[in-house]
Amino acid sequence: MEGGMIRVVLADDHRILREGLKLLLAGNAELVLEGEAGDGVEALRLITELRPDVAILDQSMPGLKGIDVIEQVVAAELPTRCILLTMENQISTVRRALQAGAQGYVLKECAYGQLVAAIVAVNDGQRFLGAFDEDPRLSTEDKTALTKREKEVLRAVLSGESSRQIADVLCISVRTVETHRQKIMSKLGVHNSMSLARYAREHNLV
Repeated sequence: MEGGMIRVVLADDHRILREGLKLLLAGNAELVLEGEAGDGVEALRLITELRPDVAILDQSMPGLKGIDVIEQVVAAELPTRCILLTMENQISTVRRALQAGAQGYVLKECAYGQLVAAIVAVNDGQRFLGAFDEDPRLSTEDKTALTKREKEVLRAVLSGESSRQIADVLCISVRTVETHRQKIMSKLGVHNSMSLARYAREHNLV
């Protein structure tokens, strides 16, 4: 975030909705729209090139779905925080979005009332789920949900690979591998490799 402004990329294949959301964002002095896209491939290109603070991603875009874009943003270790914008009012889709690495989930029917709050929240490092924020089905399950990259690191750790070997295979730094290991252990509530292996086997995590 530069100069107090939150830099945003907006991606939705419905032009009328996109134009309306652009007006909404333009009316907030804290936000600046740096790019817009009508499909998932273009959205990923813009995020990779511009590295905005927040990306708003429609789930039902052509090319790449919103969740697919989020997974690639996380895999590439880009700094952008992602909000999934969707008409899907199912808990299963919320779970998929969170597991992919989304920090926000906004229903299109609530977009004009919630989107700005969601952007500000996720930019501050908080999770925003709108109507699902108080859903008890998410209260414990998703606190321990591992991201796709964390599962990759976990598989490698359980295979006996060193942090250097994992870093080389996944094309990330050793420090990033260690950060993933710490996050995995924190999420699962374990404190050493033996406990981690036992937990993973008992809960079929990999």
